[in-house]
Amino acid sequence: MTVNGESLGFYHFSGFDSGDQELMLNKYGAKSDTLQALRVWYLNACEAAGQSNVAIRRYQYGFYEGGETITLEERRLYRARIDLQCAFPDPFSAHPKGGYSAWYRVNVGEPGSAVSILSLTETTSTRAAIHQFAQWLRQRALLYGSYSHKRFFLMVLYYGLRLFAKGAR
Repeated sequence: MTVNGESLGFYHFSGFDSGDQELMLNKYGAKSDTLQALRVWYLNACEAAGQSNVAIRRYQYGFYEGGETITLEERRLYRARIDLQCAFPDPFSAHPKGGYSAWYRVNVGEPGSAVSILSLTETTSTRAAIHQFAQWLRQRALLYGSYSHKRFFLMVLYYGLRLFAKGAR
C-alpha cells in the first residue's frame, strides 16, 4: 500500500473495541477506498490472530487472586495512597491477614458501603448519633494518606467525638 507514491510505513488502528474507529472512518474517510480496504484487512488479521477468543476473556487486573472483583472504589483508593502501595506491593493478593482487600474491608468497609448520609431517627440516642458520626468521620479519614492534614484533622475529631460520646446519653 502506498501513500503519495511511497510505501505506507505506519497506520495507527484504534477504537475497534468501542466501535469509535468505524464511526470516525465513516465520518472522515468514507470516500477513501484505501482506508476502507485497510480496515477490512486489519479486521481479518485480528480475527486470524484469535481476537474472538481474547474478547471473551476477563480482564486480568480486575480481580483479586481469589477471584473477587476489585471495585472502582478500591482501585481509586489504592491508586491515590502511596502508603497503601508501599504496605501492599501486591494489591491482588487475597491473603486474609495481609492483603489489601482485607485491609479495605476492616478499615473502610465492604465496597460500596461508604456511608454518604447519616441515618438518624427521633429515637436514636445522642450517644448512638455521636458514635455513628464518629464512625463516618473515621471512614472518611482513612481515604486520605497517612501524612495528610485532612486525615489527621478527621482522626482528631473522631477520637474527640468518641470521648465525648462516653458522657452522652
